[in-house]
Amino acid sequence: MEPIGMRERRQTIVRSFACALRGVGKSVVTERNIKIHASAAALASIAAVALDLDRVEILFVLGAIALVVAAELVNTAVEAAVDLATSELHPLAGVAKDAAAGAVLVCSGFALAVAALVFGDKLAPLRLRPGGLPWAMALGAFACCVAALVARAMQLRAREARLPHPPPGEPETTALE
Repeated sequence: MEPIGMRERRQTIVRSFACALRGVGKSVVTERNIKIHASAAALASIAAVALDLDRVEILFVLGAIALVVAAELVNTAVEAAVDLATSELHPLAGVAKDAAAGAVLVCSGFALAVAALVFGDKLAPLRLRPGGLPWAMALGAFACCVAALVARAMQLRAREARLPHPPPGEPETTALE
């Protein structure tokens, strides 16, 4: 026999997790920067497996990923709350949004430092030609650019899907017309 209130508590916990997952999902679908960070996280995870990182290194990589994604989610929440509170250009609204974006920047800087230390040590012995470690770093930067391009393409595809389409037989117009 369940204690009184246990079923309600369990349902509340399930509902809390459902709301949290919905918030993450909605942010991933609607926010460009989270898509970029998710792409970078996927590349880092693939690199972690490919380079056979040890447990501590994996912990640092996963911690950096979680930190950046959490900061981006908080940034999204702050921006939404500020937008809800005021439609005016208020200096305090700007401070709130800029500070939240700054938190993401700090966390992203930490993630880049973790990547340089963890992956740099693993890539240095490969002596990737023609320039050793600098070449490996350039390769990592290229991978980040590819991730950004993929995220941008996803954003454009999502935007295109949201645009109203003209009725059949009418020509499409562009924003420049």
